[in-house]
Amino acid sequence: MGARSFSLDLNILNSFNQHGLDDLKNAKLMNRVDSKFLLPMAQLPLLLKDLKPHCSLLNINGNLLAQYENVYYDTPEFDFYHQHHNGKLNRVKVRRRCYADHDLAFFELKIKSNKSRTEKTRIKIVADNEAKQFTTFTTQQCLQKFGALIDVQNCNYQRLSLANEQLGERVTIDLNTEFTDLQTNNTITLDRVCIVELKQQKLNLSSPLYRVLKHNGLRPSSFSKYCLGTALLRPNEIKSNLFKPTLLALKRRHGVINEPNV
Repeated sequence: MGARSFSLDLNILNSFNQHGLDDLKNAKLMNRVDSKFLLPMAQLPLLLKDLKPHCSLLNINGNLLAQYENVYYDTPEFDFYHQHHNGKLNRVKVRRRCYADHDLAFFELKIKSNKSRTEKTRIKIVADNEAKQFTTFTTQQCLQKFGALIDVQNCNYQRLSLANEQLGERVTIDLNTEFTDLQTNNTITLDRVCIVELKQQKLNLSSPLYRVLKHNGLRPSSFSKYCLGTALLRPNEIKSNLFKPTLLALKRRHGVINEPNV
């Protein structure tokens, strides 16, 4: 997926205080609580204006808007998807994440614990040893109990990464999220809505960042990008009752039609 254009004035981004990856300690948050929201693209400039007094913006080698390319793995029966849909505790997601602007990639495991915390483990990928690394990684993480994992979905987007180091909190805003089913090649792009995630050490509804999101009319939703993409791409094939409020919001309020492009 190549970089897409969008209507946001880049002067808004350039006006932020900026930070690099090495500047974050409290806000790295490999173990955290996530709150997720859907934001109409048209409201993004106002949200950024309201976040500006509370956040700095990640700058990596002059890039403020980063390109992310993800491959999600699951079993042929979509066990990881069903874990989430059925509300299973200690559920997992497995992916290959590539920071396309920097030619850097990782295998990652995300575990959602029975205390609603997200814990992420990852290893950096060495290009000429990727297949062996994946086997080693899944074995080390005890994923072999699920049997052979297959790549089932591409999920690509552009990301703005904001942080408040003092609070130990981050906000990520994903634009032009594109889901592709790797078995059918069907694709859906969310080009009218942003996916906003607030990442905290513990849930704090009094946080200035949470209050900004609430002030902009955002209410938390229960979904993951992988599960959302799967439900959108396979509307007649896979159970999606848990995600119905999110799917209806995408269809009615944000103009997303629950029909993939073949």
